[in-house]
Amino acid sequence: MSLPPLPRLEPAKFRWYPSPDGPSSVRRLAVGTEAWVGLREPNSRGQYDNYLNTSHRVHDPGISLETIALQISNALVNIRFQHPEVGCSVTWATDQDPPFIVYNPPSPDEVALNWGRVAAELSEARQERPEPLPPVKVYVVAQVPETGTPLENGARVDVLCAFNHIHWGSISSRIFQTVGIPTIGILVDWFEPWVDEVGQLNYSDILREGPSLAPAQPRPYAEVELDFQSDTNSPFHHPWGKEIANLNEPVLDACKTVTRYGCG
Repeated sequence: MSLPPLPRLEPAKFRWYPSPDGPSSVRRLAVGTEAWVGLREPNSRGQYDNYLNTSHRVHDPGISLETIALQISNALVNIRFQHPEVGCSVTWATDQDPPFIVYNPPSPDEVALNWGRVAAELSEARQERPEPLPPVKVYVVAQVPETGTPLENGARVDVLCAFNHIHWGSISSRIFQTVGIPTIGILVDWFEPWVDEVGQLNYSDILREGPSLAPAQPRPYAEVELDFQSDTNSPFHHPWGKEIANLNEPVLDACKTVTRYGCG
């Protein structure tokens, strides 16, 4: 008994094309692993999301969570221009179909910075939302009464990155967490790597995805979100729209079979 023939993969079907989401938007159909981890219901539940945490110790006293989060937010604007995939979103034609991966360029840098805006709130106020995680969220957490409270020398700061698996594999998310985050802005001057041998960061305390084991004193944190709602002024000036050329080459085009042999 033979298996039915596999459908032919047409590279043109999975390329970037103009999107109805906006005049400058482009989109492509998810392919391969993107397709099955991107099914609407499990992805909206966060079934395949990755969470990576690093712990640090402050050696430059006087900074606060707000200061750290602002530096991360500023750096994400530059990261977005060079790697616009971090600013993508997803849409679905039906709940059973693979998603479309959509990129909509911002108009000014101010809007791009709003995409990486910093919101400060108490972890106890966070509620789980039945919608897919953006490509990446960065949470900066410390045991302080207020997000603007200066951190003492030796204070522990946790940097938790939450990744939507449609956009990030295990290797790429680790590269972002272990290479990108520690060298953002002046964080390398503020932090020393540190692992707490007694207690680890309680993810559910931040993300509200399970029963809270939060300490009696709530933990404020700074959260870098992918949205366009704040009014922060940007120090950057990028030619937004041109970053579309930096989008990854569609995978089937990148994996074209070489049919020419020989050398010279």
